[in-house]
Order: sequence, then C-alpha cells, then structure tokens
Amino acid sequence: MEIPNSLEVLSVLEKKIANVLELLKEEKNLNAQLIKEREELISRLESAENSLLQESQSIDQLNQERFLTKEVVDELIRNIDRLVEVKQEER
Repeated sequence: MEIPNSLEVLSVLEKKIANVLELLKEEKNLNAQLIKEREELISRLESAENSLLQESQSIDQLNQERFLTKEVVDELIRNIDRLVEVKQEER
C-alpha cells in the first residue's frame, strides 16, 4: 500500500475546500434570491389583502345602498297604493 504524498493530500484537500466554498456561494445566492422573492410575495399579498378589504367595504356600501333603495321603493309603492285607494274612494 502506497502512502499518499503530502502534496497530493494537500491538493485534494484544496479541491474539496474549493468545492465547499463554491457550494456556499451558490447557497448564499439562492438564499438571497429566495429572500427577495419572499419580500415580493409579501408585498403582493399585502396588496391583495388591501384590495380585498376595499372590495369588501365597497360591497358593504352597496348592500347598504340597496337596502335603503328598497326601503324608499317600498315606501313609494305604499304611497302610490294609498293614493290609488283615496282616488277610488272619491269616485
């Protein structure tokens, strides 16, 4: 069995360290990219939540307006009915 030359061992070790450093660099880049993507997604989510809240408020307002309109129309119909009754009684 041959004993490896110390320069060969050092060379292999240097290559392994270089590989580890390259992997670390790639992981840091990936991590930075994921952080940026996460921030963009959070921003989009906040925007969607705000939009949904505004839409919900608009729906609430429309429902209130619809209710008030229905009340006014119902009152108008009652008034018309009373007017018709009064006119019929006058005949």
